[in-house]
Amino acid sequence: MKDKINEISARMNNLDAQMNKITHLTSKIDNNLKVKRKEIQKLDIVNNDLQKLNKLCEFPQILKQDLEQYH
Repeated sequence: MKDKINEISARMNNLDAQMNKITHLTSKIDNNLKVKRKEIQKLDIVNNDLQKLNKLCEFPQILKQDLEQYH
């Protein structure tokens, strides 16, 4: 029974070490991708703004077409 407890304890220590390693690597990956993530977020904001601007630029033509339908 004592051997089983020691085996379980060793496995738990190994699990703890592996979890710490995973946490460290996850933090490292997150830090490496932080800059790219911010760049992607900025590009997404610019893309959304450009789409809105494009719709705004198309609006006069759409309005003109709609008005022509009613005349």
